Amino acid sequence: MEIIQYWLDKDFKPYDLTTWYDSTEPGDMAVITLPNRESKVQLIRGYRDSVCWWPEGGRSMTISVKNAISRLAMFQLYPRT
Repeated sequence: MEIIQYWLDKDFKPYDLTTWYDSTEPGDMAVITLPNRESKVQLIRGYRDSVCWWPEGGRSMTISVKNAISRLAMFQLYPRT
């Protein structure tokens, strides 16, 4: 299992999730720090184009890679100020 740390907007863009997914194996994890927030989201690679979306302090849920890209894009477009 591999864990990689990213910063959304600095070294990771929402569509980079597809590249990360294709280059990892099930169980690998990406920890993404969200812009202008002190919280992070953990993404755990699943099977069949799915990831476990696990926000810090929240509940995890299995979602599609496309859904995860959309969620990251929302954090990118609407950062907390």
